Formats: sequence, structure tokens, C-alpha cells
Amino acid sequence: MTTSNPPMIGPMRPTVDLSHKLMCTYCKNPHPNIIEEFGQGDLVCADCGLVLGNRIIDTRSEWRTFSNSDDAGDDPSRVGAAGDALLGGINHLEATTISRVDGGTGRARELSRIHDRIAGHQKEKTLLTHFKRIGTMCERIGVAKVVVDSAKQLFKKVEDDKLLKGKHTDSIIAACIYLACREHSVTRTFKEICGLTNVPKKDIGRCFKQIQKHLDTPSNQVSLDSFIARFASELDLDNSVQNAALQVAKKVSDDGMLAGKSTISLIAASLYFVVCLSNTVKTAAEVARVSGCTEATLRNAYRIMYQKRTELMEGLKVAKGMEALPVA
Repeated sequence: MTTSNPPMIGPMRPTVDLSHKLMCTYCKNPHPNIIEEFGQGDLVCADCGLVLGNRIIDTRSEWRTFSNSDDAGDDPSRVGAAGDALLGGINHLEATTISRVDGGTGRARELSRIHDRIAGHQKEKTLLTHFKRIGTMCERIGVAKVVVDSAKQLFKKVEDDKLLKGKHTDSIIAACIYLACREHSVTRTFKEICGLTNVPKKDIGRCFKQIQKHLDTPSNQVSLDSFIARFASELDLDNSVQNAALQVAKKVSDDGMLAGKSTISLIAASLYFVVCLSNTVKTAAEVARVSGCTEATLRNAYRIMYQKRTELMEGLKVAKGMEALPVA
């Protein structure tokens, strides 16, 4: 007696071919030689060079470790910490790590002590401490990372070349931050750096001049545009007042009216000069506070500009006439 299989009810399910083979669409070699270039993220045919896929994911094992260095056990990490370009020669032995398979006792502990002594870890720790202080201070005044890195590089150059032997570290750090700001045209005044680091202006100035002598390229000059834009924003002045103040400041600078005065004094006096001719009411004390100079310094500079008010008013688009200027 024979039995027959019962008929299948419904549509047949499609079968999946699990022996899927990747083949080059150009050379169509039945035995493809395909290379996975994880460095580039490409899938390449080794015979003809056709790129079969891009942005592939590296599925190989990734050895990572989250273990504490004081704990025992095998550590799959075969290298030391990532090298820091700012640390220079300190990285040569820093990349070597003494294993603590025996729990940090015995031979491994002795080797670790000797390695730390040879590698100069104390010097590195001191340098890293100063780098951390520079980073914290720069963060407080809101400058970009490129300025922070430049300040660290300047500090390392000073320390390596021993340019300021006998100077206090705080003064060197303050001068490096100010120079880095000047290098990247970031508007920060001496007074702001003094308030940030609690270092007297004279000490910062001395370190600044000595470091500047040894720089390969001279630092950028203080930009009138950036300072005026920043101070005008803090004083809540509109664009017309800001443009007029920049026009006056450039005239004063080109004619040498305030020769011997600081750039900040020139900018503060120019802002006050234009504010008096606008519909915005700001006192000399407010302008001086935002600009970072004293009210007496601002009024002394304004007094000189008031004597030349006819020249400064030429071509100036302001809301009020010359009679609105307060008598100096």
C-alpha cells in the first residue's frame, strides 16, 4: 500500500540561498579575490580594482580595557596612553607600560618604579598641571580651543628653552594666554588677563615682551574692528553707531591724535565720542567700565579728540550735530 504526500495548501514560500557569493560585476571571476580595506572603509576587487562597496564596518575584535591599573589580571591593551604632541620627548618612554600581572607586587612593582623614574613622570605631571590651569583659565574667558593649544605651546617653549628663568609661573601663564589671544586675533585686554590670573599688569607686560622677542613670527596687532564690535555689543549699540565709532577710531589712529595712548583708550574715547552724537544715552563711566579703562583715562583722550572735533565729524553719519558733544 502506497501513500501519497498531502497536497500543499496556499502559495509556496520562497527559499533563501544561504550560500550567497559576492562577485565582481566587472571581471565576473567565479573565484573572486575581494579585499576588505578597513582603513579606507572600502570593499575592493583585487583583480580589476573596482570598488564594490564603501563605508563598510570593521567587524574584527576591538581590544579595549576599562580595568584599573592597580588591579591584577591580564590586560589586552598592548600599548600605553595616547601620545600628546605638546609633551614632546616625554612621550618616548610614556608609550611603554609595565604589566601588573602579579598584582603590582614583586618584580613588576620594582620595574614600574624604575620606569617612572627614568621616564621623568614628575616633570610630565608638572607640565600637565600647568596645561590644566591654562585650559581652565581660557575656558573662563570663553576662547576657542585653538587659542588654548597655542597658549600651551608657548608655555612649553618657554619652559623647554628656559626663556624666563626666575619669573613666577602665574606671570608666564598670563603672558602666554595674552600672546595666544593676540596670535588668533581674539580681543582680550591686559586688564581682563590681569583679572583672570590675579597677576599685576607690569609683570605680564615684562613676560610678554621677553617671550615676544623669541617668537619666530611677530604677534598680530590689536584689531580696532574686533574690539569696537565687542564693546558696542556689550553696550547694546546699533550698527550705525558701531560703524561711526570705527570710522572715528581709524581717523584718530591714522592722524596720530592719541600718540602714546593705549589702543583701549583710543577705542573707549571713540565710542564715547560717537555715543554723544547718537540717540543712545551712555555715560562715560559705562563706556569706561565696558572698555576696561578708567573714566579719567577716557576723558583725557576725549579732551584731545574734542579739540579736533571738526576733522572727526567730516563724513560722519550720526543723529545729532556737533553741538551735542559735551565740552571737555
